[in-house]
Amino acid sequence: MQAMRKIFSFLFAVLIFFLFPTATSAAVRLTPTEIVIGEVTKLTMLSSTDKDSEPVGEVRLTIPANIEIVAMQEKQGWRSRSGETTEVAWSGGTIAPGTFEEFSFLVRASGNVRSIEIPVLQVHKKGSVTKWTGEEENRPPLGIKVIDRSTIDRLQEEVREMTLAQPILNVGMMRTTLNTWISLAGVALGGTALYLFRKGRR
Repeated sequence: MQAMRKIFSFLFAVLIFFLFPTATSAAVRLTPTEIVIGEVTKLTMLSSTDKDSEPVGEVRLTIPANIEIVAMQEKQGWRSRSGETTEVAWSGGTIAPGTFEEFSFLVRASGNVRSIEIPVLQVHKKGSVTKWTGEEENRPPLGIKVIDRSTIDRLQEEVREMTLAQPILNVGMMRTTLNTWISLAGVALGGTALYLFRKGRR
């Protein structure tokens, strides 16, 4: 019995490890995950390091050609750069092991693309590079959905129509329920009348 408990405890610990990774795990995240074509959107990238890894001194993002870099947010202790190329980067600072930093910039999407991928490189102080490009297992590039304004307007209109239709549905349901109760009451009254009629004839 004791051995079975140990086995279940071990399996539970493994499950928790994979479902809820610790905050010190190396990772890159980008928010929001959706942008609207033609609108300026602030993107924020979170870059974290594993507690056993080397410090990171530079972060590079490769931006697709249909995404315009409108502005880079300055970050104390870091130098930001962007230019005619599709790469943006922050360097000069330090992401210590087991910590994270956030970097923000403004973008504007164009064209008919529906999704984009943004590869990320974490350059460590000693020169090694952690690639989030899809080349290595469990390290995919960052993904963003690109939405057309007409799609948002259509969805908002559908929501509005559903909201307006809700009272009508409620009234219909109330009428159906009322009719059901009236029918049941009619059957009950009819049965009672028939019973009294038969009893009176006796």
